[in-house]
Order: sequence, then structure tokens, then C-alpha cells
Amino acid sequence: MYSPIFRFVVLLILTGFANEMFAKTDKYRCMWRNDPATTMTIGWNQVSGNSPTLYYDIYDHGSDSQAYTWSQNPDRTVQAKGMDNRFVRLRGLQPNTVYHFIIVDSEGASEPMSFRTAPDHPYERLSIIAGGDSRNHRTGRKNANKLVSKLRPHCVMFGGDMTGSDKAREWKYWFDDWQYTVGEDGRLTPLIVARGNHEYSNESIVDLFDVENPKVYYALNLGGNLLRVYTLNSLIASGGDQGAWLKEDLSRSKDMTWKFAQYHFAIRPHTRAKREQNGQYKNWGIPFHEHGVDMVVESDAHTVKTTWPIRPTSESGSEMGFIRDDQTGTVYIGEGCWGAPLRRNNDDKKWTRNSGSFNQFKWIFVSENNIEIRTVETNNADMVGTVDPYDVFTPPANLKIWDPSNGPVLYIDRKYKEAYATSDPVATAVASLSPVSTAPATKPTTSPTPMEEEEDCEPDEVHEPAQTAAAIRPNPKRIAAPTPEETVISSPPPTPKVKNIVKVETPPAPAFVPATISNCRADLTATQLAIRWEVKGEAPGKAYQFEIQKSNDGQAFRTIAKLQGVGAQGNNTNNYQILDKIDPAIPLTSLKYRLKAIAPNGKENIFSVDQSASLAAQWDKYPKMTPNANSGLLKVRYELNETSNVIIKLSGFNNKAVSRSSYDDQKSGNYQKSIDMSNVPKGVYLLTIEVNKEVVKQYQVIKEQQRI
Repeated sequence: MYSPIFRFVVLLILTGFANEMFAKTDKYRCMWRNDPATTMTIGWNQVSGNSPTLYYDIYDHGSDSQAYTWSQNPDRTVQAKGMDNRFVRLRGLQPNTVYHFIIVDSEGASEPMSFRTAPDHPYERLSIIAGGDSRNHRTGRKNANKLVSKLRPHCVMFGGDMTGSDKAREWKYWFDDWQYTVGEDGRLTPLIVARGNHEYSNESIVDLFDVENPKVYYALNLGGNLLRVYTLNSLIASGGDQGAWLKEDLSRSKDMTWKFAQYHFAIRPHTRAKREQNGQYKNWGIPFHEHGVDMVVESDAHTVKTTWPIRPTSESGSEMGFIRDDQTGTVYIGEGCWGAPLRRNNDDKKWTRNSGSFNQFKWIFVSENNIEIRTVETNNADMVGTVDPYDVFTPPANLKIWDPSNGPVLYIDRKYKEAYATSDPVATAVASLSPVSTAPATKPTTSPTPMEEEEDCEPDEVHEPAQTAAAIRPNPKRIAAPTPEETVISSPPPTPKVKNIVKVETPPAPAFVPATISNCRADLTATQLAIRWEVKGEAPGKAYQFEIQKSNDGQAFRTIAKLQGVGAQGNNTNNYQILDKIDPAIPLTSLKYRLKAIAPNGKENIFSVDQSASLAAQWDKYPKMTPNANSGLLKVRYELNETSNVIIKLSGFNNKAVSRSSYDDQKSGNYQKSIDMSNVPKGVYLLTIEVNKEVVKQYQVIKEQQRI
């Protein structure tokens, strides 16, 4: 209803007249130190104020800190680059879930924000943005950052050289500009960062992004065994401990469907301004091939490149130690261009697929069956729309996808582990929406990033690379045929005045066969309810959409969560789950849930959720207790008639003990014990008192939000 400028002006006015209402924090970012499905690290700069606490929940409670279920204080504080960096390391999160949070300190509360954990299974497609080299050119950097917010990927792989000279002032600007990646709804995108040569020490990365390994090389799994991402450090020895770790980890990761790597220095840069990296070739390039690494993201050269699948060799036909190998090769992409000064792409090889020189990053889709790699030109960021949050794989209006001679999409197929080129229906559709997309893809229509003074920079001109002969084109026998769901596009010979003329032919759509949805149930798990259901017969590429609806009185239902289905997988039976927190103020016997399923053809069905497995009715018969709202202490009283052994246990719905105390050989008499529940999440629990291994009393314990 109101324009972004109007909202921004109002925010400035409110900030000026009511500073005391807002927490003095800024420069927000989120990263993964450990499992991306169950952890998240939130970082920020504490401008002023003290005692910050991060409040979080699976529901958005706005600025009402009392309504959030969980809270946590910073795990690490470090003064670095002129900032007071605070990091909260959240653990025990549920996979593939949006968490909402605010930061509250002595001066107020931050704006509400959110993040999303990664899936923990390989059946969900991933969207990843990869690039590097932003340096100090803020216009180009902001453009790329804006597109991150509009494409809403699962994460960003950033290959180093965030700033020009690693100075405090530059880092403050970098984090200010990173806020352009935050979505209009406050969504933060997780970073997986590598060190570049313009980060003058490992500490710059460790202190600003809370990377776990002080040597800044590490690996993370996304989607269970779908993808393992290796981040390496080009600024320390590529062999030694780092090389040994890489080989050992690769050898232990044979069950991964895909393996990626990222680092800063390109092994074979596509500009003559940069030298070859023979050490990385030996210590990384060879193990990549030996252990089946599928794709590598490189930076530093400030050019654009994709290669055909290549393997290291000195055999006849190779160049610079690599030869094209569509069966076992690794695809290398890059090389920077997140706004840093551009260089000439004047060093192509026989195995180069395409190269260029313009501001860009890679947009990568990962599924069990294949990888899709697109190059996104970033200079027109303000003209680009935003993806549907429930469909982050369809490009928004006006997105410029580079369309060089060998096609806009590089596919890596799981069956053959090869790359092949086809016309891209998605890119063609986007081009029809965007007037600016009709310009030659290797020549951006807006001014490139200005040159920065440095000895090894070439002028920031754009040059068309000389294309290699037909020998580098894909073997037509190895190009996968389109599936029935794909749009087939054939291109007649281009005329001198028209770059692309396409004829679109759509094969007849197969008859839609509805899936079978069954076993909808609600199971109690600790302090949450798990709404689970099974779907059999989802069609390939035609996933259902689901909504969980909840009623506190059994009459009025509201949607509390949405989930995008994953389509046909493996045995063609998919198991889904959404977690809902338990509100102690609402009797569990009053809660009702139902499942709304939206088929690919638009038909909607409502399914009831079986709650017979719930322990709610059983627990409701016990007397109720509450801990002290201020201290969080639960007072437990009992009487013994003889010397006895006593166990006091506090447990959740999954029967897992939250607290357990044993008292041996207690004499007869009256006793009072205290259980500290101040750090126990808000919820409903069962208190059990056992005397000589017999249950003598049980209570339903209701933990409300503790006062602060």
C-alpha cells in the first residue's frame, strides 16, 4: 500500500523521535558452523546498550519478546574491525524450517527477522548462489546483494575478497551493504565464506563470520547426503594439513550424491593478469577428480567462465594440465565479479565452455538427478522482480540470465556425471519479459564497475572470447532428451538483425493422476506436536502444496504453516512433517488440526488429522503445577514414611528427561526440593516422583514464558 521510500522515511522519523524503542544493533548476518539442518549462527554489531538476548520461535511474534518460546544469549563476543561482534549459536533446530527472531538489549528490540534451516533429506531441490570478489565497489556489490534478497536461495557461497584492504571502515560498509540481501519480510540468507587474498589474515573471517576452524577450511552437508560443500583456503599451504584433511574427508564421503568445492584463487584463471596455481592443481585438482567432485567455484580473476567437465592429465589433447572428459570430469565455474574491477577474459583454453567479463554470480539448482548452473548478470538489479517464496526456482521478471554460444544453462547429469547444453525454456521466458535481456549476453547493457588502481588489473573493457571449434561442443549422443514435462524449444538460424528467434512446441500434457494422501496424524514430541502424513504417487515435477490448519476450539481454523511437496522420489512414497509448538494456555484436548492438500491441477482437499496417539487426555488428569514465574524454580514436596531411595524426574512428551535427581537413603519425614526450569523451553511437562522404584505421584507441569 505504501512505497518503500515512504516506509523508509517513516522509519527514520520514528527512529529519530523514539530511539529508546529500538535495540542498538546492526550489520546482521547468519552462518553455519555445523549441521545446516539443525543449527544457525546469528551475528550482529552491538552499537550500544548491553545484555543482548536473541528471542526466537517458529512463529512471528513481532517485537513481543515475551511471546517467543526460546531465548539465548551470545555465545561469543569479539572486538574486530571497529565492531562489537556478537554471535548466538543456535542448536537443536528442526530442519527445513523458518525461524523468526528479534534481538533485545537494554535499549529496546530490533526489527523482526527470520532465517530458514536447510533440509535434512536429499529429496528437496536446493537453490544456491555462488560468487566472490565484491571489494570496495559498492554499486556493483549492492546490485548483487539486492538480487540475493529477490532470489531467496538456501544459501550463498562467497569466495572471498569482500573488501579492498581489510580495513575497519571497509568492513563496516561491506556489512551495511550486505543488509540489501535481507528480504522485505526480514529473511536472512546463510553465508558459507572462504578467505581471499584481500582478507589479510584468517582472523578476519573467523572474527566476522564465526567460522569454526581457525584455518578457514571446512565442509558442510546440505540436504542430508545430497550435497557436501568444501570450503578451502587459498592463502595457506594447499598441501600439508589442509591437503591431507581434504583427501581424507573426500574418501569418507563416498555416499554423497554431489560434491562441490569453493576457494579463492582460480587454478587456471581466464585472464593473463593472474598466474597459474600449480600447487592447488596438484593438491586439490587431482583429488577432486579422484574422489568425484562435481563442481568447483573459483574467484579472484574478476572474469566470467564456465568449463566443460575436465580432468587433470598431461595426455595428448590436454591443455594446461586438463582435458575435457564428459564422463568423469569436474566442472569449474567463476571467477569473481561480485562488483570488483573487471578484467579481460583473454586466456581461454580448449576446454573452456564460455567466458566473458561483466558483473555476475552463479545461480545453481541441485536435485538428486542433476545440477543446473546459470550465470546471472547483476547490473539491472533494481528492475528485477522477486521469486514466489514457495517457488524459488522460477526466475522473476527481468532477471538477466547470460545466454552465450553454448547455451544459458550448464547441466550436470547424475546418470552420466557429465555436462551438456540445451536451450533453456526458463531463460527464454524471462527474456520475453525483459527488454534489457535482448542485448548480447557477454556485453552488459549498463556501465561496468569502475577500475580500481592496482598493478595486476587490466582495463575494465568487455571482450568477446574467441570461440573454440566444433570439437568442444557436446556429443549429441550424450545430450539428455527433454522429459514430457519440459518445453521443447528449437531455434532457426539467426538473422543479422535478430539475436534469438524461437519456436515453442509443447508436447501434450499427460493425464493428471491424483496422489494418495494417508496416515495424517499428530504425535507428541517433547514440547512440540509433529503433524505427519504420507503421500504416495506424486508425479515427477508436479508436487503438491500443503497447508496445516489449526483450531484452538475445534471450530475456527487458521493456516499456521505451508509446505511445498517434493514430487516423485525413490519408492514414490513421501513422508512429510510440520512441527507446532504447544501453548500451555490451551488444553491439548481442545486442539484440532487438519491438512489442506493442493494438487498440481489446483484441486483442493481437506484431511482430518488423527490425534488419538496424543498423551494429552492422559496428562490432563494429573494435578497441575507451575514454576515460579520470576525465578523459574519448581517446588516439589513429598513425604516419606521410611528410609527410601527417591527419584524426581521432569520429562517431555517423548519421555525424554529434562531434569532427573536421585536421593538415596533419605530418612522418613517431609521434604521440599527445587527444580530449576529457567532454561527449560515454555511448554507442558510431566513430573514423576518415584519412591523405591515405584511411581507414587505425577503432576502436569505448565511452563509459561519466564519474566525478565
